[in-house]
Amino acid sequence: MKKNLLVTLADKKYLDFAKSLFSGVYFNSGWQGDYMLLAHEVPEEDLKWFKDKGILIKKCEPLAEKLAGRWPATVLSKLYLFTPEFKQWDKIIYLDADLIVTGSLDNLLKVKKVALLARYLYPFFLRVRLKHLYNFYGVSRQLQQQDAKKYNFNSPTFMTGIMAINTEIIKTETFQDLKTLSTKFQSDIPAGVDFLFSLYFADQAENLSPIYLLSANQLVPYIQPQKLKALTLHFFLYDRPVSYFEFYYKIWKNNFDRASEIDLNNRPPAVLRWNDKEMRRYFFQLRIKLLFLGFKFLVIHSFDHAIGLAGLWLKKYFPPLYKFLIKFKASSRNDDKILINKSSFIIRKYQPGDEQGIIEVFNQVFPSDQMTLEKWRWKYADNPGGFETLVAVNQDNKIVGHFGKLFTSGTSAGQKRRICHVVDACLLLPYRNQKFLRRCFKTYVNDPSLLSWAFGSDTLAPIYKMLALDVNQYQHECVVFKTSVFRKKISGGKFSPFSSAKNQKSNPYVIRQVTDDSIGPKIDQFWELKSPEIHTGVIRNFNYLRWRVINSPEKLKFLLIEAQNKIIGYCAIKTERQTAYINDILILNKYVGPQIFVAIENYCRDIAAKQIIIMATDPALISALKLKKYKIIRQPYFGSLDHNNKITASSFYLTFSDVDFYFGT
Repeated sequence: MKKNLLVTLADKKYLDFAKSLFSGVYFNSGWQGDYMLLAHEVPEEDLKWFKDKGILIKKCEPLAEKLAGRWPATVLSKLYLFTPEFKQWDKIIYLDADLIVTGSLDNLLKVKKVALLARYLYPFFLRVRLKHLYNFYGVSRQLQQQDAKKYNFNSPTFMTGIMAINTEIIKTETFQDLKTLSTKFQSDIPAGVDFLFSLYFADQAENLSPIYLLSANQLVPYIQPQKLKALTLHFFLYDRPVSYFEFYYKIWKNNFDRASEIDLNNRPPAVLRWNDKEMRRYFFQLRIKLLFLGFKFLVIHSFDHAIGLAGLWLKKYFPPLYKFLIKFKASSRNDDKILINKSSFIIRKYQPGDEQGIIEVFNQVFPSDQMTLEKWRWKYADNPGGFETLVAVNQDNKIVGHFGKLFTSGTSAGQKRRICHVVDACLLLPYRNQKFLRRCFKTYVNDPSLLSWAFGSDTLAPIYKMLALDVNQYQHECVVFKTSVFRKKISGGKFSPFSSAKNQKSNPYVIRQVTDDSIGPKIDQFWELKSPEIHTGVIRNFNYLRWRVINSPEKLKFLLIEAQNKIIGYCAIKTERQTAYINDILILNKYVGPQIFVAIENYCRDIAAKQIIIMATDPALISALKLKKYKIIRQPYFGSLDHNNKITASSFYLTFSDVDFYFGT
């Protein structure tokens, strides 16, 4: 099966841009195909960095000395994408080097021929057509009449900052045809290759939504940068960005600084995924917003880019009106208000060394459940299933928020699944109400390989379904329901009539604590017996229990439950302030009943506990708990999203070990 290819173009001056672009693609898009640099007159020694990273190099001989207008001849090297050698790949995605990539590019791989970005005169409302460009660039009437017989002058025009190419359209003659066409126009049309591709692919081009590439230069002065969303973003960097582009410059610089970490043998997943429905919805919302901002935008944007000679005419004959429009333009930009937004932040992936900042934020948001470095390392770094975390970083590069994802192996409907457990979502107060959770949810919620879930407080968790439905098109895949936390007060102690010593003879079950790995094979054998009884849940083999229970800094007691010298279950208990929290419990169904809990209660009495708190979703466990007079004290919310199965609330096997905190009294 052919691979796909991602390409950018750079000359010697744009190599840093190419590095930043490749870094953004690597860390944000989850790109699994090849990477290539179209190198336009780049010295061999400057290509070493790219080669060392496994990035392919295509050296491009100049196709022209210069072009009309401001475009350098470098841009013509895009034509090399249509040479036959590129047919070794299935699909090609081209990105200009000065773009910022924010998420997955996989939607572009749906291209059937060639997909280009539509060109608009007024953002997102008036399409620019071929006849407009012919007139605008002053092409002779004779040439227009000739070309009108070959091309449809009502065809839309496109921009080539982002392109998706199905290599099936590349023919032996394609490159030469494009080269011939460029020779015809390159001295007269100051539009780079945009005009050229619009002409040549007029009947084949598919229209890409502007959400695939938004120009921050046009929109940022009027829409706050943190509210502007797109698959890729473009801004003119020059030597240093103007004030209102500081937000994007920091993102660009962060990508550039991390370029050295690119490892194509170990590719991270996409940070963000857009589906077609989301793109259409946001495009519609953006158009409506710009419609209301229309007068302001027309005065400012058109004054700069369309009025042109009319501005000079106004300045000469109506100076007061000209000065008024200049002042209106300056006041409407409001650059300083956008720049001095101390609550803005970017979201990036965890980097080694972020731990202390994460811990500080966590402890401010959750003062009653303090995080330590030891606990963080156990929970994240030592997790056998791995982890991913996102951090919110403000303009001072200080961590102000965190969104954690722990991965574990699981099972659902008899199939092994990878479970993504959302944990430790927190954001400092000044930075809230900027859709932090929604932005983080997008990084995984559309991944069909994951079975995702999260617990939350009574106020937080109900928004999980809203978020999931907001960023996911399949409503039936999201399940949100209440779980049950039970409590029972137990009396007695060593000399009580309820003590284990006095009741042991009448109870067939033995509970004993284990502290080493020697029990591992027997636990795995027990799991093989129990696993068919669980529809959806974590694989509770010894590898998991060693991390979650035995090595936990919570000092859990790991207890085997035996009958006739056979392991028929286990439980893990945490004691705190004379309360025994049953962190995890797993028992073969035929043994689940009141007598099991008599044995557990006896053990808890012997360790001086006065009450037991347990969370359960398993119907057999719940039935036994109710028979033993356990009362429901809390009903925390649980949210799950699964693309592969339609799961009901009763399908899940959940205990406190599936939560990263306790719902106590």
